[in-house]
Amino acid sequence: MSVQARQTAEEAARKAEVAEKAAKEKARLEEDKRQKAEALAKKQAEEEKAKKELEEKRRIEMEKIKGTPEEQERRNPNNWPSYTFKQTASNDFDGSYACIIRAMPGLLAQNDVAVEKINQLNSGLTLDNNDELVGNIVSINPVADNDGQAIFNSNELMSDSDEPLSILLPHCAPRSTSRELIVMWRQFQDADWVPLEAKECNLESVKEAKLVECRPRGLGVFAPIFRLKTDNHVITKKGGKFTSSVDGRLCVQCRPGSFRVNTPFTMQVQPVDLASVSDVKVRFPEECGGIISSSSIIKMEFPTPTLKRAINIITPIPANSARPKRPMTAVDKERAKPPTRPASAFGLGTYNKEEEEEDALHLLTLDSDGNWYITNQMEFSPQNKKGDLISVTTDIIPHKYWLLRTKASLSTSQVEAMADRLYDYIHRRLAQFIVRQKADDPTDIALVCVPSQKVDKTIRKLDEEGYTDCNKISQEIFVKEGQKLEVRFRGNLQPDEEVDLITSFNSQLKCQINLYIAEIDKYAQKTLSSYRGFAQFFTEGMVTKDIYDESDKKKEKKPIGSEEVWDSIKLAELLISLPKPEQEAPKPLKKAKLNLIPEGPIDEALLKQLSSDLGDEWKMLASHLNVKKTRIQSIMRNHVNSESDGPIQEMLLTWIKRIPRSMDKVKVLCDALRAVGRLDLVEDVRDKEYDFNELRAELYKENLLRQIFVKIAQHHSGLARWKDIAQHLRVTDQELSNIEDEFSSGRERCLEALEIWKQNQGANASPQQLVRAVKYYRLNDLAGEIRRLINQ
Repeated sequence: MSVQARQTAEEAARKAEVAEKAAKEKARLEEDKRQKAEALAKKQAEEEKAKKELEEKRRIEMEKIKGTPEEQERRNPNNWPSYTFKQTASNDFDGSYACIIRAMPGLLAQNDVAVEKINQLNSGLTLDNNDELVGNIVSINPVADNDGQAIFNSNELMSDSDEPLSILLPHCAPRSTSRELIVMWRQFQDADWVPLEAKECNLESVKEAKLVECRPRGLGVFAPIFRLKTDNHVITKKGGKFTSSVDGRLCVQCRPGSFRVNTPFTMQVQPVDLASVSDVKVRFPEECGGIISSSSIIKMEFPTPTLKRAINIITPIPANSARPKRPMTAVDKERAKPPTRPASAFGLGTYNKEEEEEDALHLLTLDSDGNWYITNQMEFSPQNKKGDLISVTTDIIPHKYWLLRTKASLSTSQVEAMADRLYDYIHRRLAQFIVRQKADDPTDIALVCVPSQKVDKTIRKLDEEGYTDCNKISQEIFVKEGQKLEVRFRGNLQPDEEVDLITSFNSQLKCQINLYIAEIDKYAQKTLSSYRGFAQFFTEGMVTKDIYDESDKKKEKKPIGSEEVWDSIKLAELLISLPKPEQEAPKPLKKAKLNLIPEGPIDEALLKQLSSDLGDEWKMLASHLNVKKTRIQSIMRNHVNSESDGPIQEMLLTWIKRIPRSMDKVKVLCDALRAVGRLDLVEDVRDKEYDFNELRAELYKENLLRQIFVKIAQHHSGLARWKDIAQHLRVTDQELSNIEDEFSSGRERCLEALEIWKQNQGANASPQQLVRAVKYYRLNDLAGEIRRLINQ
C-alpha cells in the first residue's frame, strides 16, 4: 500500500471515530434532557396535586364556616392587614399619604408593591365634561427584581383570593348632592380606563385624611374622580314612580304593563343653577340675553333607544318670575302707579315689562355631533298651574334632553344657538392666574392658576407662605378640567433652575408652580429701578391661520385662504419685577451737618447729659477735642445771658458735626474726658456704648443671618456644597435626610438646613460661624461677600 493510500485510510478512521464520539455525546445529552424533563414534569405534577389538595382543604374549611360570624369577620376589610404608603414629594392637597392597601392575610406584604405618583398629562386619563379629578393619580405595581421582572403576577395572585383588594386613596372632593365619587382604574399600560364603584371610608389611624375606597381585582393605576351622580332603577311589570336622588321633583312615571320584563335604566341629572344663567346673560348678552330660566340637563339610558309604550318624565324648571302670580287680581296697566325706583335702576336700554311676561318653553335634545336642536318627537305640557313642573311624554329615549324658558320673540335658530352657548359655558371653569413673590427673597416666585371663586382664599394662603409681593392677577379666562397649561417667560427674566413649567388645571386640586428667577442681562434696563419680564400662560388648541402664496415675492402678501391648525394659544401675560441689587453708597462729604443724625451711641441725649455734668473744665475739654479757640469765643458771645450748660452743649455739637465719620467718636471723647480728669463721665459714655452695641446686635442679627442665608443659597459653590456646610455646622444626618425628603429644590434645602442650624444654636448663632464654615471648604469669594454684609 502506498503512503498516500495509508494516510487516506487513517484520516477516514479518525473521522469515523470522531463521528462515533459525537453521536454518543448527543445521545447522552438527549438522555439527560429527557430525564430532566421527566423530573420537572413529576415535580410540577406533585406541586399541582399539592395545590389542589390545599385548595380542596381550604374549600372544605370555608364551607364549614360559610354564613357564620367568623366568615363575615374574615371577609371584613377592616380586619385585614393595612399597608400605608407615604408620599415622597409634596401632595397636591395632602402631603402625608399616597394610598393605603388592605388585603387578606398572607396575600401581600409591604415590600411587594411600589407606589408612585403619576403626572396627569402622562397618564392617558381623559376627563369627561362633568368629571373632576379630586386626588393624585397613583400607580401601584409589583416590585421588580434585579432582572426587571415582577416578583409575582398580580392577576394570578388575586385569582387565588376570594376577596378583592381594598385600596384607599386620599381625596379632596367637596360635599355635593348631585355628584358622587368613583375611582378610574387602568390595569395595564395600554389598557383602557375602567370605572370602579367607590365609597368614602374613615380609618382610626388616619382620622385627618379623607379617603375613598375601591375594591379592584388587581393592581394598576388609580385616579379618584368626582362625577355626576347616576341613579340605577329597574322598571317591573307593575310600573311605578322612580324619583331622582338629586332632585326629588324629577321622576319617571310608568303605567302598569308598560314593560313585560324587568327593565333596568339609569338617570343622570346635571343641575343648571340660576347663577350660571344670570352670568351667561351678562357675558353673552347678544346670544343669551333672551333666556329666562333653565331646567337641569337630563340623561337617561335604556336597553333600547325606543320603547313600546310611552313614559312620563316630570321635569322641574323655574317659572317666569316676571309673570303676575295672580292674573285675576292684577292691577290695570293704565292705572298702575309709576315705579318708585329711578330710571337708572332699570339698566341700559328700555325696560318693557310686557316683553318679559311673554315667554316660550322649548324642549331640546343633543344630537350625535354635540349640538342642541328643538325636537318635535317628544310631547310636553305643564303639570301644575305655576308652570314650574313640566310633564314630558315620550317613547324615544334621547341621549340628553333639556328644557329652556326664553322670550317668546326668539326664533328656533336663536334658541338652539343659545342652548349651545349655555351648554359650553357650564362645562368650562372661570379661572385666573396669580403671580406672587416672597418679600425676603424676590427671586422666589409662585405661579398659580385658580378658579375665580377661590382667588381670595388662595391669596390668603400665599400670604401665610410668605408670598406677599408683586400681587399680579390676570383677567378671567375659560378653561376645562384637565386642560394643559404651559408657562413661558419673556423679557429680561428667566428661571434660575430647571423646573417643569407644564401642568394641568383641576378646579379641586392645586395648580401651582414654584421656582426661582434671575435676570438675563444685568446691564440691560438701565433706566429702570428693577429688572422686568413677563410670565406668559399658554394652552393648546385649534387656531385659524392664514395661508400665503410662497411664490408671491411682495413685501405685503395677501392671504389666499385659511386653515385650522393645532397650535399654542396665549391665555394671559403678567409682569414680574426683580429689584436690582443695591449699589455701594458713595463716601460722605466732609462738611458740617445742619442737624445731628446719631450714627452710634453718641446722640443728643448723651451730649445734653454731658453738658449738664461738666463744669469749668469744658474749655480744656474743647482744646482736647480740637475745637478752635475762635469757635469757643463765638459760642461764648452767643451764650452770654443763657443757661450755663448752653455753651457746653453747642461746643459738643460743633465737635460731633466736624469730626470725620471714619474716626472712633467714643474713643476720642473718652480720651478727652480722661485728660481733664472726669473718669466718672468716661464710664457713663462706655456704658452708653455697650447698651447701643447690644441693642444693635439684637435688632440686626436676625435680618443679617437671613441675608447671609440667601447669599449662600444664591452662590453657585455654596449651593453645591450646602450639605457639607450644614454638617460642619453640626446639623445632624437625620435632619439632613428629612430636608432631602421634604424639599426637592437645592435652594430650599440649603435655606432649610441653615434655618435648622439657627434654631439649634439659638442665641449663640452668629455670622462669624458661617464665615468659618464656608472658609473651611475654601469658598473664599463667598466668605468675602458674607464679610461685606456683616460690615455694612
